Amino acid sequence: PLAESEAELQSAEQAGVAVYAPLPKGKDGQPVTASRWDTRGTTAWRKRMQTDEAKEIYKQRAPTSERPNAEFQERLGLRSFAVRGLSRVRCVALWTALAYNVIHFAESLVR
Repeated sequence: PLAESEAELQSAEQAGVAVYAPLPKGKDGQPVTASRWDTRGTTAWRKRMQTDEAKEIYKQRAPTSERPNAEFQERLGLRSFAVRGLSRVRCVALWTALAYNVIHFAESLVR
């Protein structure tokens, strides 16, 4: 059976998204490079993440994604959603992203 994260990985791969996420570690602390439940997408992800290029791309996550995510939570208060439904959650997420962009890029937007 597919774990939830593997099912999400498979969905992303089917949508044409190349996922760059670290391989999970096994009991011995080493990355798990294969599983008996692997799909084609999961196998491709495991192979991709063993390349030097993928490891370099993943290193870019901290400066490009972690900072905004932390700021969404701490500064803009987006820890959980007070609304229900995909369209409403999407609306709150987009408003939060807009607020982040205005805070950080307002000066360059008015030039």
